[in-house]
Amino acid sequence: MRRIVRLAALASVGMLGAAVSHAAVTKDTYFNGKTSQNRHVHLTVHGKRLLIFRYTANYLCPGGTPQSGTVETAIPAELKIKGNGSFSHTFKDPNGSVEKISGKFKGKHVSGSFSETFPNGAATCATGIVKYSATRGPRPKPGQP
Repeated sequence: MRRIVRLAALASVGMLGAAVSHAAVTKDTYFNGKTSQNRHVHLTVHGKRLLIFRYTANYLCPGGTPQSGTVETAIPAELKIKGNGSFSHTFKDPNGSVEKISGKFKGKHVSGSFSETFPNGAATCATGIVKYSATRGPRPKPGQP
């Protein structure tokens, strides 16, 4: 009888350890920073998945009309952060928008670039290649870019 109790106790300790380590690995991590356009960038990571890539960017449209906007990219489940910390993806929208993102995590930092083009009537607006750098930090407040 004593042997059965000891095995049950060991099994429950093992399960508890697995639950604790799983919870620690799957916690969201936030990175906040600036772009080469002096705008905000935010990334949310969950384990080895990039969940959110949000940025504010300046766009140049034909005729020299500048525009700015905040974009939150819907990250597909298949976009995973590679073992070396890098990620990249190109998003193509049926309306003709194209967004490219890439980056590399190094410890508490991430840096990379993005670009976006989108149709604006008969013309196309674009960000050009925008570089960014962000550091691990607190979760952004709601409504914050």
